[in-house]
Amino acid sequence: MRGRVEVTGAGGTVEAVVNSWTDTTIELALPDDIDPIRTEGAPHLRVRVIPSRPGAASVGHARLQRAEDCEGEVVLSGPDVTDDALMKGSNNAQDNNQRNGPSAHMQVGALQWSAFWRVRSLLRFDLSAIPEGARVDSAELRVFAHDECSSTGPRPDNCGTLDPQTWQLTLHTLRRPWIEAEVTHNEASAGVPWARPGAADTNQDAFPEPAAVLDGLNSTAVGTFQTVDLTGSVQRFVDGELPNHGWVFVGPEVAHYRGRILLFWGSEFTSPDDPEAEAKRPQLSIRYTREGCQ
Repeated sequence: MRGRVEVTGAGGTVEAVVNSWTDTTIELALPDDIDPIRTEGAPHLRVRVIPSRPGAASVGHARLQRAEDCEGEVVLSGPDVTDDALMKGSNNAQDNNQRNGPSAHMQVGALQWSAFWRVRSLLRFDLSAIPEGARVDSAELRVFAHDECSSTGPRPDNCGTLDPQTWQLTLHTLRRPWIEAEVTHNEASAGVPWARPGAADTNQDAFPEPAAVLDGLNSTAVGTFQTVDLTGSVQRFVDGELPNHGWVFVGPEVAHYRGRILLFWGSEFTSPDDPEAEAKRPQLSIRYTREGCQ
């Protein structure tokens, strides 16, 4: 990897090309009246020039901070760093008050026939591994769809009439805290109701505009990983612009005798029959640059 360091002064610009980042010091003939240093190439960060004789063209040193001191990557997955929960709303009051977190799977979507279900899921990651003030260069969420429940009617007895139409799921940033072991369709935590069941109030529960969209989904998504970009959303959490309450997955509405639900493995998923079970849990991969680095 190559890069360039420039030092500018009244006498012109001097540059040095570095071929190896194992070196932390290079020598430059410095111009008069040194201006702010410009760098080109990500590894040239926090450059400090020490002239041997101020005010004259002379030999000095430019010290470079190595790239590995500036850039980082974390992969968040598993119950130690993930909270997730399923919220199930239906015409059965028991469903509306059922606690489904933590869970081995998440569900998103709706169905209507003799019963009515609307299922949403909550997801939050512990971002404390990201340094304060860091720039989030990328944040990608990956989830694994392991089952579906879709139907086109008429009067289906169960899931199974595969819906050929595609639909989308949206992720909305949550406005308020929730507790994984206590959250239900009706309550964010024990005794603290959502402003609207299912975290559906766009003024108090979750923001109306999606933080991300999973598009083009249908029954064929089963058995596949789905990825979505959450860079902007994670940056807002890291900056403290918004508290990190995570996101709510919202599915499409459906007409009578229709069903569109996808099931994703959750943070608690494990299986003795699936050696890749842990890899199918929700995963947030983040690349960042520390504060003060270019």
